[in-house]
Amino acid sequence: MKMGRKSKYETHVKPFLDRIPSWRKDGLTELQVGKKLGISEDTLHRYKKLHSEFYESLKNGKELLIENLKESLFKRAMGYKVEETKQIFRKTKKGQDAVYVERYTREVYSDTCLIFALKNLDPENWKDRREIQQDINQTVQHLTIDIIDEEGKEIDTDKLTIDEEEVNNNENN
Repeated sequence: MKMGRKSKYETHVKPFLDRIPSWRKDGLTELQVGKKLGISEDTLHRYKKLHSEFYESLKNGKELLIENLKESLFKRAMGYKVEETKQIFRKTKKGQDAVYVERYTREVYSDTCLIFALKNLDPENWKDRREIQQDINQTVQHLTIDIIDEEGKEIDTDKLTIDEEEVNNNENN
């Protein structure tokens, strides 16, 4: 009976199943999670197939990450206020060191997030490419064609002229 290497799942993965979603939520990729657990990429993919609880843990973490990104995108697109402080070090009239604190509020938003959201919510009005259709169906009254050779010189023949009557006769045949 041949014995292979002992699986790392019980020692390296299973004890951390409850932490994996938060790692994914914090932005770690599956490969980074695998590295943090001390397993290779091949092992990571194998464990995902063999252990549904590991697969679900990774999947739940990804869903949390997506929800956070959605909330963040919405917040940045709509704008929000941030209160900031700034410390200013100055000398007083008596020469003593003093710290002044300035507090101010500024609005944070992202034009890019707003445009992205509008493109997805209202694609008819916010797509990058506009399609313009125009009917250019016009009748050619008279067409003159000059015949030239491969070198670009005009061939010494009479110009070929096609009148509207000839075109109509050809269309009907």
